[in-house]
Amino acid sequence: MRTPIIFLSLLLLILAVACFAQSPDLKNLRAAKGNTLVSDSTPKLKLKFGRDFKYAGGQTFILYGVARAEQHFYVDADRDGRISSFYWAEFEGYLPENFPQSLPAMIAVGFGKNQK
Repeated sequence: MRTPIIFLSLLLLILAVACFAQSPDLKNLRAAKGNTLVSDSTPKLKLKFGRDFKYAGGQTFILYGVARAEQHFYVDADRDGRISSFYWAEFEGYLPENFPQSLPAMIAVGFGKNQK
């Protein structure tokens, strides 16, 4: 079986960014469980991807020194690793010391049938 070059390249890119941008104490708050990405809070949700999509990895880093960002990637790739489509889920939030005073502490956002 040939090494899936594109899939491997994507993983290496994710790892490279993570090595340079991530502090050792930053961990992903969301978890991949098969083809479902689970967020227990802020916001609490489950994102379910089609059967063809596989979890490729995730990373957490400080964005421009003012926010915490967490990224997760699901890819649809063939046997040779050629990606035909992908999902990039990103969660961002201001660090406590950088939160704008003019905004409320939390803004409710809904998706689909839970939309407010």
